[in-house]
Amino acid sequence: MIAVSMLCVTCKKEKKEIEKPSVKIYDNAVTVTTTTATVTGEVTDEGGASVTDRGFFYGKQGGSADTVYSGGGMGEFSSELTGLDPNTTYTCGAFARNAGGTAYSGKVTFTTADYSIPTVTTSNVTNITQTSAKGGGNVVDDGGVAVTQRGVCW
Repeated sequence: MIAVSMLCVTCKKEKKEIEKPSVKIYDNAVTVTTTTATVTGEVTDEGGASVTDRGFFYGKQGGSADTVYSGGGMGEFSSELTGLDPNTTYTCGAFARNAGGTAYSGKVTFTTADYSIPTVTTSNVTNITQTSAKGGGNVVDDGGVAVTQRGVCW
């Protein structure tokens, strides 16, 4: 007589808890102009679930915040903040979102550049007659804002 014995073992796999991702903003990577700023952040840990949204929140100190999205996933990401006021201080931070929630970085502060007077060069006057002459110039630097009028004074 043969005895058969069967052993059935069920292993229970531990379920890893999903956590919020980890995100940071680089304060030394902020590039500022009169009305824009480019900021860079990084998702350093997804927290056990894919990062679906990441980006930046920013605003004037003491004011409401705007948001700009920069895709999803791990690694570095950058965005250009546009429509900023000249010579104004802003605060900015990064965020990342997964199934575990939304994580926020620390904040950086930057001040946009102020307007300056445009820089122009003048051309030599040529084709001089008794009643006319040809002159001109070139706008070398717009001073941080679009030049709306230009001309020659004599």
